[in-house]
Amino acid sequence: MKLLQWIAKKRKLMTLYGALHPRSDIHRLYLPREKGGRGLISCEGCIRTEENSLGWYVKNSVEPLLQQVAKTGVIETERCETKENFKKKAVEELEKAWIDKKMYGQYNRDLGKEVDREKTWWWLKKGDLKPETEALLCAAQEQALRTNYVKFHIDRTVESPLCRLCGEKGEHITHLISECKKLAQKEYKRRHDNVARIASIRTKL
Repeated sequence: MKLLQWIAKKRKLMTLYGALHPRSDIHRLYLPREKGGRGLISCEGCIRTEENSLGWYVKNSVEPLLQQVAKTGVIETERCETKENFKKKAVEELEKAWIDKKMYGQYNRDLGKEVDREKTWWWLKKGDLKPETEALLCAAQEQALRTNYVKFHIDRTVESPLCRLCGEKGEHITHLISECKKLAQKEYKRRHDNVARIASIRTKL
């Protein structure tokens, strides 16, 4: 119980300092960065890994005393496996828990087979962004930001899901990033020009 309280306190501190959006997905927080997660080490996960490693050691030991320990059942040995397999399954379970969530996992589900996932998550693996910026981008991908669309369909706190700028379509993240007519006049053009400028500079190097 104390461990869970400590973990919750740690996440509250992250939220307090802007490193974690208050409505962001928790499973993604502990997923490796190359898988699209934030790469934090889970205390609970560490304990489970050590328990498995101990059980695996006792299970495969040839020492008579440890063989007797295995027979007592004090240490779980039946479901234990190699450390590599255990960690691999743990990552797969975290990834599935994140992707299976209707809103949080939609961005990941929409990545087709033709998408290079290694390059998709490179910005996370590289780790150049400030924690606050990283938290905001992850929250946007998870649709955790309280847009009008979310407020209307989930929170039930607004009367219309339409965009506050153009007033034509639902105000969700995809619309704000690439569909809003009002933003297209300035913000999209500025973003396009900045990307083109960087690409031009790099090709000349």
